[in-house]
Amino acid sequence: MSSNVEQGKVPEVRFKLKAASDYLPWQKRSFYDCVEINSKLVDPTDEKYLNYPHIGPGNIEKQTGRLLEYKLVKDEELISGKYVFKEDDIIYGKIRPELGKVAYPKFKGLCSADCYPMSSKENVILPQFLFQILLSKQFLKFSTSVSMRTGMPKINREELGGYSFYLPSLEEQKKVGDFFSILDQKLDKQREKILLLEKVRKGIWDQIFSKSIRFKKENGHDFPDWKSNIRTGDLFENISDKKHDGELEVLSSTQDQGIIPRSMLKMKMQFANENLVNYKRVCPNDFVISLRSFQGGIETSYYEGLLSPAYTIFRVKPQIRLSTDYFRFYFKTDKFISQLNNLTYGIRDGKAISYSDFSRIEIHLPSFEEQEKIAEFLTVISKKEEIETQKLNSLVELKKSLMQKMFV
Repeated sequence: MSSNVEQGKVPEVRFKLKAASDYLPWQKRSFYDCVEINSKLVDPTDEKYLNYPHIGPGNIEKQTGRLLEYKLVKDEELISGKYVFKEDDIIYGKIRPELGKVAYPKFKGLCSADCYPMSSKENVILPQFLFQILLSKQFLKFSTSVSMRTGMPKINREELGGYSFYLPSLEEQKKVGDFFSILDQKLDKQREKILLLEKVRKGIWDQIFSKSIRFKKENGHDFPDWKSNIRTGDLFENISDKKHDGELEVLSSTQDQGIIPRSMLKMKMQFANENLVNYKRVCPNDFVISLRSFQGGIETSYYEGLLSPAYTIFRVKPQIRLSTDYFRFYFKTDKFISQLNNLTYGIRDGKAISYSDFSRIEIHLPSFEEQEKIAEFLTVISKKEEIETQKLNSLVELKKSLMQKMFV
């Protein structure tokens, strides 16, 4: 293939190089001037591959380059052909390119046929630089547009050949690649810190419910024993308030952010006012059951607004004294989600958990005062998680900004 080299662009931010003469414009190169893709499938049942790691799209976090937990070939009972990848290869998920599944494992193994193992051409492009190119906003936009244009949820080898990008000298590539490798390490450490806090919080919940941890009153005395087999229907009431003029903000239930205004969603949606007639009014401290509650638990609303009639809304009965903060945590515990799964076995996606289903659940209930103590303690941990998550989000935004300024 003939080389397609075009000079002329420089990034906004550049590293200091050895000599002024090294500050050359970046050269425009075609994809296959820089990259080779292994096209030979191998048999994963071959004994020599059994102890290789196996990586598929599901083992790669979307748009971050982060490699998730994976298994060895021998532990997955693989049958269909796989690609071999080398220590310096980049793995790219070709299915649903809008997900941006890119990984740089830095070890050898087998990858799914739904991925491309990409090798950087020697003395042309460094693997750490190629990795960042494939994570760039420009490449994501290209691969997504190709998929949308063809109507196929994937990008093939020929289509990849239509991509071109600007490339600096190997010295500058190394500086840029190494810099982002350090930043990626900081991101990974921050994610690990958040996961550890989540693990601590869940561990504390387990100890609370096993009675290994009990809180005491301010005077040092014990709280009363927990009440057993309390039906949720005796504590909460179903809410289906449609008395509104449609002027309240439309809300949505998300798994990562809870109940939020629809205007905060990245994907904007338009709704005519007349379509909101059957929407339900939700108030702060109301609880919401969504189609995904069997996975992520029940959400708490901090907003007043309107929710689709597909959602089930409930709140504490007026005559009952409960801590909504306590149940905000309780409804997200593995223990409670397991109860939801047992109750709703067989309905899963496409059908909401009804209030009637929910109201039959039986729980153990501490006194109101102990509920408040537990909620106060967990709020401290939750706030710490929020702070660390904000730090992670800041690092993510920093990387996005630097990618815009350090690539062309």
